[in-house]
Amino acid sequence: MRDLRQEILRRERWLRRCTGCTPKHGDLNRKDRHSSLAFFGERDIMSTSSARVLCAAAVALCLASGAVQAQGRGNDKVPPGLAKKGGLPPGQAKKIYRADDGVGMLRVIFGEHGYTVVRTANDGESRYVYYRVKNGPIRRVIVVPGPERLTFRNLPDALLREVLARLY
Repeated sequence: MRDLRQEILRRERWLRRCTGCTPKHGDLNRKDRHSSLAFFGERDIMSTSSARVLCAAAVALCLASGAVQAQGRGNDKVPPGLAKKGGLPPGQAKKIYRADDGVGMLRVIFGEHGYTVVRTANDGESRYVYYRVKNGPIRRVIVVPGPERLTFRNLPDALLREVLARLY
């Protein structure tokens, strides 16, 4: 009995607030008079549960998009686990050689073939290597660093293939 009385008072307050009318006790049970009263209890529950579901869906969507972004690659297009290790997995990183590395390799190969390195000179990033063929004239090789590989100019083909095979 007490629950019914509280439900009636609650419906009266709701009607005054929404429609501005004050119904009589006999009119409260008539569904045709105020059609909004027919689903009063259900609508109240539906509006709160649908709002909860909508909020839960929005939160889940935000969390899922954040998790997907965290799993992807960053601005450098490097997977997060490899960013700490220099960006490439072991064995896949290309060694970038400087012109000085090319000069050192030329010294070794010239020595093996009986040539003598007379002197080396710097010209910006390039290096000049002067060598003497067995009892012959002095010749010059230019070592130029490129974006991926070293370039050797004025070097005989057989020696060039050997230098490139040892470097790369």
